[in-house]
Amino acid sequence: APSRVKAPCPYYPECGGCQLQHINYAEQLNHKTRLVKETLSRLGNISPEIVKDTLGMDNPWHYRNKAQFQVVPQDKGMAVGFFASGTHKAVDIDNCLLQQEEINKALKALKKVISSLEIPPYNRKTGKGILRQAVLKTSSSTGEVMIILVTKGKKLPSRKRIVTGLRKNIPNLVSLVQNINNHRVKETMGPEDILLYGRPYIEERIGDLNYIVSPQAFFQVNPIQTHILYDLVLNKARLRGTEIVMDLYCGTGSIGIFTASQAARIYGIESNPSALEDARTNTRLNQINNIKLYEGKVEKILPLLTRKGVKPHVVILDPPRQGCDRQLVHQLLKTKPPKIIYVSCNPSTLARDLAILTKTSYEAVNIQPIDMFPQTSHVECVAYVRKINGD
Repeated sequence: APSRVKAPCPYYPECGGCQLQHINYAEQLNHKTRLVKETLSRLGNISPEIVKDTLGMDNPWHYRNKAQFQVVPQDKGMAVGFFASGTHKAVDIDNCLLQQEEINKALKALKKVISSLEIPPYNRKTGKGILRQAVLKTSSSTGEVMIILVTKGKKLPSRKRIVTGLRKNIPNLVSLVQNINNHRVKETMGPEDILLYGRPYIEERIGDLNYIVSPQAFFQVNPIQTHILYDLVLNKARLRGTEIVMDLYCGTGSIGIFTASQAARIYGIESNPSALEDARTNTRLNQINNIKLYEGKVEKILPLLTRKGVKPHVVILDPPRQGCDRQLVHQLLKTKPPKIIYVSCNPSTLARDLAILTKTSYEAVNIQPIDMFPQTSHVECVAYVRKINGD
């Protein structure tokens, strides 16, 4: 096929991280547009006409600010890399073309240190060993690096030598964290973090705003496209400064903070306590005083606020891959905000939720796919939904 190209990555397609490197980038974008149109039409009865062309990147490489490397025992030592597609076999890698350069440099240094100190890798079959994963994060605005060593139990041999070795080899390392994960299931991280060196966060910047990113908190992995995404949300909200906005599944508060200067009041709701703590810090960091944050399940807090008389003009939704809780979608039909802006990383659950919203009271006006994850099959969407007048 004319769209087929030679994948530049030596680990492709064995490594399960990318799915589309063998397709030229323009065709990747076309593929994602078609995927969104077909999924929304089939599962949500949404007209393909309202789906716009996918917004791509000028440079679709080296965009990721976070990597989650598996540490797996091998006949000789260990593999540090990504699982091969559909397996628990790790592909040992030294350089990932999706990661920002600071992460690739830190990965090389990390592999050197943990192999020289012979830190035992965790064996998923036997449950023995110590080091399960290494999660690396970087800030594209400051170049700071955070490393999270995910271990089974608190025991970490040669702890001081690990700290010394990593500090020596990674000059911009500002945060080294040990995360304890005793579960044999697939969750990446457990609830407990131990700070081994530095501070428990890195600082990121989007536009004129600063954000702290802690070990457990979710933050968008593609900072360039995140700025475009947030601008899109603002553009669709068309705020005049008098509106009440609800930021549901608000995470670290990044969208709400980005929106705050153009709204009268923002209400953010998030169930993850670590993310919400970051959201509180981020509002203080940016000296924003018109955001109120609530911890708990969105579907539980929203009705409490509406009973207190809070009537949102705009609701921003940014749920996880599984989409909105069914109860929440029905509550939105009762709350009747004039505008809903739905940020989704899964077209299937977006279609499911839009099908309920657009059955009676709402119409989907337009849907903008954004390529947050070039070279992979994933696609983000921003859907603008408005209440039908007279309902």
